[in-house]
Amino acid sequence: MAEETSSSLLGNLKTFLKYLNILLSISLAGLGTILTIFSTTLFDKYLENELQLKPNNEVTKAWIKPDVNISLDIYLFNWTNSHEFLDTSIKPQFQEVGPYSYDEVPFKRIKSWYPDDNTLEYEKLHTFYFNETRTKGSLQDKIISINSLLVRNTTSPAYSHLYRISTGADGVNSYGELKFVNRKNYTKHVPSECSQVRGSSGELQKVNLEKYKPIQYYVADFCRTFWLEYEDEVIVDGVKGYRYKMGDMLLDNGTLYAENKCFCNGKCLPSGVINITSCTWDMPFFISLPHFLGADSYFANQIEGLQAKRDIHEPFIILEPRTGFIMEFRGRFQLNIYLESSSHLKCYQNKRKLLFPIMWFDSYMHMSAKTTFTLRFIQNCTFYSQILGMCLMTITLTALLWKPVKKCCFTHYPQHLEISTMQDDDDDDDDVTNKHSEDLANKEALLGESNNFIGLFSETKKIYS
Repeated sequence: MAEETSSSLLGNLKTFLKYLNILLSISLAGLGTILTIFSTTLFDKYLENELQLKPNNEVTKAWIKPDVNISLDIYLFNWTNSHEFLDTSIKPQFQEVGPYSYDEVPFKRIKSWYPDDNTLEYEKLHTFYFNETRTKGSLQDKIISINSLLVRNTTSPAYSHLYRISTGADGVNSYGELKFVNRKNYTKHVPSECSQVRGSSGELQKVNLEKYKPIQYYVADFCRTFWLEYEDEVIVDGVKGYRYKMGDMLLDNGTLYAENKCFCNGKCLPSGVINITSCTWDMPFFISLPHFLGADSYFANQIEGLQAKRDIHEPFIILEPRTGFIMEFRGRFQLNIYLESSSHLKCYQNKRKLLFPIMWFDSYMHMSAKTTFTLRFIQNCTFYSQILGMCLMTITLTALLWKPVKKCCFTHYPQHLEISTMQDDDDDDDDVTNKHSEDLANKEALLGESNNFIGLFSETKKIYS
């Protein structure tokens, strides 16, 4: 009776330990999953805190003085048949010259911190250094172009803009958001329905970018917001980024998109140009893409010598989607002057109306090696957490399956080998017996009967005894 009780307790104990092992294995697998989620969440919180603009922190220092310079190439349009301008039957002809290259050293000066609403106010400072190596030509080159002073109506002093942006302390959704320009949340240079200041000031974009959704930049020099459309996901120096480009809506004055009509400022030209007259001291300046890329054929048909090519004339920007950091950008714009007849200027009384190209700009920036390393780590941190969780789950599954695998592979299989060995041994014994019988028969045939052999051996032994 006592033996039966002891056996029953032992069986229950084994069952308990079995289920305890399974429970511990499942717990470890769950722990791996939880650790992955926890480490990812913890890193996200850490990153959001570090991205905030704070006095003297690393992000603010890098934002004030970036560790890369910006290259600026300027291409001018030389007016080759200016002497034939009064003949309206002859189109103006242009020859592109340049580039005349400069290296821009960007810098920002913080004017004030506003902890009450988590914003700061700053101004941009730009220093340009002539780059003779990249320049094709010299600063002494003679270029023929329109005299912009003749078409200028008023004058106004130039000044640096003041920007006020969110530091991100009140949440990542407002990080880098532009609140005021020159201490106003609107611009007086366009009608009220288009005058609101919104988007980013340029250097900082919101975090956690979503695919296929456009982004916004407010360009104070043009007094308006620009929409950039998502184009594609790309890899730059091993870092994943979202590439954005300028769509048709940005360069429309209401021809294609009725909501853009407020940007016409009383002079609605065909799609492809932006009227910035009121933003440039009433000078009739219009912005387009270089060589009128993507614009209505109306503009290119009025002149000769320009040929648009998307690969060298289209602007774009590539952003890291998690942080919104700029990985690479090409800022490309063309400056044009709108010409029309004027009663007080003799040379403009010929009823000619056209958009006269002056120059176009190509600014370029590529992230530094330090920024590349940082962005790689940020993007791979989640991957590292997933690898750690997968390792824990693999160890758990191995521990969970080890006993049944061991029992199957190292218990039953050796028994089978033992049986096979025993069978092989019996066969070997039979072979040995048969061989012994054959050897004995051979000996008997050679020496005769066994008793004669023994007698002979005995006699021999007697002789030498």
